[in-house]
Amino acid sequence: MDRYIKTVKLKGSPAQIAWATDIRARLVAEAEQACRTFLASLSGDPELRKTQQQETWAAMTAFAGKTDARWWIKHRDEGGGNLFWSTIHERD
Repeated sequence: MDRYIKTVKLKGSPAQIAWATDIRARLVAEAEQACRTFLASLSGDPELRKTQQQETWAAMTAFAGKTDARWWIKHRDEGGGNLFWSTIHERD
C-alpha cells in the first residue's frame, strides 16, 4: 500500500489533510486487497491475465493518487473495494 501513497501529497486545509490521511490509508489498503482477490480469481489466457493485472494495478495507482483531501473524506464510509471499482467504472 505504501508504494501507492508515499509520494502523493494530499491537498486541502491542514485539518482536512490530517483527517484524510488515515482515511486514504484505510481505503487504499481495502482496495488493494480487493484487487489481489480479483487478480487471484483470474483464469484463462495468460496474456489476457497479464493485461488485466497491468490495467488493475495502473488503475490502483490512479485511485490512490487522488490528491483532494475532501474527496477522501466525502467517500470515507464507502469501503475501499467498492470505491475503487466504482472509480474504475467512472473512467470507462
